[in-house]
Amino acid sequence: GEVSRAIGLAAQTLRLWEREQLIRPERTSRGYRVYSEHDVDRLKKIKHLRKAEGLNFAAIRKALGPLPDGQNG
Repeated sequence: GEVSRAIGLAAQTLRLWEREQLIRPERTSRGYRVYSEHDVDRLKKIKHLRKAEGLNFAAIRKALGPLPDGQNG
């Protein structure tokens, strides 16, 4: 909730973007998402590409590159 408010996006939007493999936040032992500064920067870029550029998820994945395996987005 904190990150969604800071970026100006609904929490369900962040969950959708995670399902679409645009972002991969860390998880606590209780399953809570933990967003790093790098994740927040990436979320801001995704928001810009979606809203200002009108790109779809596939185009955003291509523009930002793949998520590193075993690391935060």
